Amino acid sequence: EAHGNWLAVACGSGGKDQLSSRYQVSGIPSLVVINQVGQSVAPNAVQQVFQASQNSTQIFKTLYEWRIASGAGPVAPPPTQLPVGTKVKVRGLMSKPELNGEEGSVRSFNR
Repeated sequence: EAHGNWLAVACGSGGKDQLSSRYQVSGIPSLVVINQVGQSVAPNAVQQVFQASQNSTQIFKTLYEWRIASGAGPVAPPPTQLPVGTKVKVRGLMSKPELNGEEGSVRSFNR
């Protein structure tokens, strides 16, 4: 299974139980955002992902907040719009549901 550029623990690995205990992981899906000394900084990360997935601006805001909380270094403020060229997937469109699932890229943005 593919994942992004972050640490993931294989299900059968030896450190899984130790990490599960340390960060109170009890099921799937689980997401733990930690700082540079291993402290959890986003105790409700899975719920934050589900909530942020409803709004593209909220996705950037959530990531921005995690980076600040984790001490990941300087970051730019979250964008107020998706930059031209950003890859997107249409979801939740009610007026033309046949377009849901289509993929493309942002060409322009109107306020």
